Amino acid sequence: MEKFSELEVRKNMYGFLSRLFIEELDIDTLERIRNLPDLEETFPKTAEWKEFFTKDAKKLIDEELNVDFTTIFIINAYPYESVFMHDEGHIDPSITNPAFIFYKEHGYEIDLSKTRALAPDHIAVELEFMMFLIDEELKALEKWDIEEVKKIRNIQKK
Repeated sequence: MEKFSELEVRKNMYGFLSRLFIEELDIDTLERIRNLPDLEETFPKTAEWKEFFTKDAKKLIDEELNVDFTTIFIINAYPYESVFMHDEGHIDPSITNPAFIFYKEHGYEIDLSKTRALAPDHIAVELEFMMFLIDEELKALEKWDIEEVKKIRNIQKK
């Protein structure tokens, strides 16, 4: 069914983005990206960046890709919603964090001790939550539970 494959693609994209936002690239992840069958369709400008394909993976990671990750996510922009939502500008790892409460209300559990994220509102965790919701939507579609599908889609929009 076409809807199932579209949902699987969305789920995979959320997973991919979550992985990219949670920690620096490693050689395995880089090689998986380099070998994507539709890489140039997914990332059109990649073909213009010759070093992406020719430079040694470790050097590319150390000299360019992880430098960008550090610059973006560690030095300049904290990937936590609470930093931008609270007047104090602090990361909120507590159980009163609105993202944590939202996850719990919708059956999603996050164990921060098993992730690099400091709080449940890290963008990578939020993307994983979307993967969880898509899984739930796929299960509801398999059962032809249209009301549950509508409910899950509304949660995704929120």
